[in-house]
Amino acid sequence: MNPETTHLLDHSRSSWSVPTEPRLLRTRIWRSSRSTPAPVVVLSHGTGGAGEDLDWLAKPLNDAGFLVASVDHPGNSYNDEYLPEGFAFAWERARDITFLIDHLVAEQNIDITRVGAAGFSFGGYTVTALLGGKIDVHLMEAMFHGQIPAPDVPEFPDLIKTLRSKYSDAELTSLAETGARSLTDARVRAGILLAPAIGRLLISESLSQISAPVLVRWGDADEAVKFFTFYL
Repeated sequence: MNPETTHLLDHSRSSWSVPTEPRLLRTRIWRSSRSTPAPVVVLSHGTGGAGEDLDWLAKPLNDAGFLVASVDHPGNSYNDEYLPEGFAFAWERARDITFLIDHLVAEQNIDITRVGAAGFSFGGYTVTALLGGKIDVHLMEAMFHGQIPAPDVPEFPDLIKTLRSKYSDAELTSLAETGARSLTDARVRAGILLAPAIGRLLISESLSQISAPVLVRWGDADEAVKFFTFYL
């Protein structure tokens, strides 16, 4: 079955490029062939990517009877424009997935007791946040203020410089505090983290407290993932 592309509007959040408009989420939904409530897997793409990057995972899951849905995270997708907020405000990705699940609950015949999430790289962080992983506010604030180096972002090499040109120090401090709040979505019962990113910006204790089943996969040369494998 081929995916359907749907555009959702989250009126609780504003567009970064057009603040007078709601946040637009481009989603891809692979409907299940099951007549009974279907189990669900939601997908979160990597830095600068898009939902279709994970079609290789979506198709076999859909063939197995899952309803699969992905979202293009605004400001961080090649189907959208690259914006500093999309690369720096990591927590908005988890909110995108929660909004997507809300939509699936309202519009699709799904089994809400069987919802899983999978993500690659930045998407791996997204899934971690949904399961209970929390950003360390002090590290995030220090990064925003240029006191510690930001993770390397080839798609946006001047990320922090650009961010600081748009926001004051006080605004960035407030945003870091917002991002450090819990983003747990209890409806997500299991997670797959594929080469998850920004682990060193997370509170290690929050990872240790995740009780849902988690599968982590990475390449041999991936040093950044060790933080996740140690605490999960």
